Order: sequence, then structure tokens, then C-alpha cells
Amino acid sequence: MNNPPQEEGKRWVTEAKRDLDAARTLRDSEHFNFACFHAQQAAEKAAKAFLYARGVENVWGHSVASLLDDAINYEVDLETLRSDGASLDTFYIPTR
Repeated sequence: MNNPPQEEGKRWVTEAKRDLDAARTLRDSEHFNFACFHAQQAAEKAAKAFLYARGVENVWGHSVASLLDDAINYEVDLETLRSDGASLDTFYIPTR
């Protein structure tokens, strides 16, 4: 990571928002498989943004649930999102 943690986190939030916008557009145009994929990507990038903003340098993987497991070490309330993250993970491979 070359950027300061907060800047890197913001960069990933921007990417997460783009994926969320894409997911909504694709959903509205009834391209549901691609909408599901981009929804998962948005959650993955948001979780990575959270971790990067806290100074974590080795943020690896594509599983939202696993990333949230790491994030829970910094914010225990994120545990409430873990099952939703696991649900989104089911869309990562099959929808591509």
C-alpha cells in the first residue's frame, strides 16, 4: 500500500460505490446475474476499504465473509453483517 491508510480506504470506497451503482443499473435492466456479481464486488471492496483505512496492509481474498471476519477484530458490530456477506459470496463465481 503506497497511500496513507485513510486515503487508501477512500479509494476502495469509491470503487465499492461504482460497483454498487453498476449492480443497481444491471438489476433495473434485468441483467440479474451481473447485478449479483457487482453487488458482491461492492461488498468485498467496502470491507477492504474498512480494513485498509485501519492500516491493514495485507488485505487478501474475495470472500466478503472472510474479510468481515478480519474486520470484526476492529469493529465487533460488523458481526451482524457476516451472514449477509456469506450470502453475497455465493454470487461471486456462478454469476460471472
